Amino acid sequence: MAFEIDTSMHWTEHYVEHGFCVIKQAVPERFCTRVLATLQEMLGTTLPPNAWTTETIDPGLVKSVRNGTPPPAFRTAVESIYDEPGLLAILEAMFGDDREWNGVRSAKTFVSLHDPANQPDKPQLAPWGHVDFVDRYIPIFGDGFTCQVSLVKSEPFSGNITIYPGWHKLVQKVIVENPDFRFFKESAPSWQAIVPQVEPYEFVANPGDILLFHHLVGHGQNLNYCASGMPRVCIHFLTMGKTWLNGIDPSVPGLSPWKRSLAHNGKIDLPHDDKEMTIRSMQARTKRNAKAAK
Repeated sequence: MAFEIDTSMHWTEHYVEHGFCVIKQAVPERFCTRVLATLQEMLGTTLPPNAWTTETIDPGLVKSVRNGTPPPAFRTAVESIYDEPGLLAILEAMFGDDREWNGVRSAKTFVSLHDPANQPDKPQLAPWGHVDFVDRYIPIFGDGFTCQVSLVKSEPFSGNITIYPGWHKLVQKVIVENPDFRFFKESAPSWQAIVPQVEPYEFVANPGDILLFHHLVGHGQNLNYCASGMPRVCIHFLTMGKTWLNGIDPSVPGLSPWKRSLAHNGKIDLPHDDKEMTIRSMQARTKRNAKAAK
């Protein structure tokens, strides 16, 4: 049984408690239509998204559009999500100040194509997630959160992202107690040894729906096993604040939802610089990977 959003909670409270939230129709459908048109041009197709499969769209091209250096016009279209009043209102609510967003734009498109030749007898969601800090220092606080805005009406098993609620509390506790802990490092415990198996939430969305999730909450991508073949098509983007915390005190009144989501494990004062450790560890991993590739 999949996790269901508690609709009795305000979305900010849902984010604090569960590590994620969904805001319905946060941006207008006309924005989605505009970005989809530019994405169609990049993919060299006039087909509507419900006809995008591995037989009609080159998966390599989808990957190139996502990870490559896009033409300025396409990049501008995708990053215009940051100009949407609905998103700006979300950032103000999360950070508690309309001037707290640092203005950095980091966005890309995700498309989960249906592969007719690779379909299971019974579709299912990945039972375990991950966090985006593999074999390196895991930031205890960070400077923001991650978002996805759906550009289409997706369906169950459309290759949607799944969220594993509550991980943010447990993972932070582990790394506060042991900042040297690494996931997926040789001899390190697996995810299953650290976090419980929880019912995942699948982001099945309408155009303009936005998902926000904590940097320490479990999440995972799924293959497209949708019976109709409808793909997940979204913009995946980061929202970073000007402040990188190095401590938190839940007794301080008026904490923003973002800060409260980092305060589940009581008062924390780090003896090291969380931001510096994050950057140095990321650089070290990049060097290791480059050396291993030679």
